[in-house]
Amino acid sequence: MRIRTLCPHCRELAIARTSREVSRTMKEIIYQCTDAECSHSFVVMHEAVRTLSPSAKPSAAVSLPISQHTRDRVMKQLELIG
Repeated sequence: MRIRTLCPHCRELAIARTSREVSRTMKEIIYQCTDAECSHSFVVMHEAVRTLSPSAKPSAAVSLPISQHTRDRVMKQLELIG
């Protein structure tokens, strides 16, 4: 799956030009519209917000909440064990 970012003004494809890590879970990305007449440049904040499947190599520097459906599934599995 490839994520396409569109210009919020003309809705044409926008290309990532540069990025910087703000934190372990957030990146700031500068995009530029590919429509020469528009040429809008804008910033997008890309952030990891919750865990769907726990990491096999967790970092103590990262704290993401577990999604509700994952929590429910784990609780159901624990009920079957106990």
